[in-house]
Amino acid sequence: MARERERETAQTGEARYLDEIYKTAKTGADTVLNFMPYVKEDGMRRHLTLQLDGYERCAACAAEELQAMGACVREKSMMRRFSARAMAAMNTMVSSTQSHVAAMLLQSTNANISDMTRILNAEKESEAPSRALAHDLAAFEEYNRAKLLRYL
Repeated sequence: MARERERETAQTGEARYLDEIYKTAKTGADTVLNFMPYVKEDGMRRHLTLQLDGYERCAACAAEELQAMGACVREKSMMRRFSARAMAAMNTMVSSTQSHVAAMLLQSTNANISDMTRILNAEKESEAPSRALAHDLAAFEEYNRAKLLRYL
């Protein structure tokens, strides 16, 4: 009985981490989509397209793991998505230079790295799918960070 409760608790924690990874990846994708119309330079557009693809693949992996556990994938509310789009529009009204857009994208990237590091630190001893996925997303964000720094 105690072992079963322990397994359920671990599974609940795993689902929570996978949900957070899913939401982080989807937020990253939304952020890229919100800023894409303001990016004029071809190299930066290419990178953002690759970044978007990476986020979508990561979200799909997290969703697949959640579904395998019998958990539901929870999407962000429309209000939160609209709010993020409005914030991107407001930020680019101030300045829509490549440097400013890169700085805004870097803020999101840094927040995502922090979120994934928190999961990695909480799951130090685990070999759960969430740990591997959090590690992959953090590494992906580090790569994105290095690419975006070129545009500052």
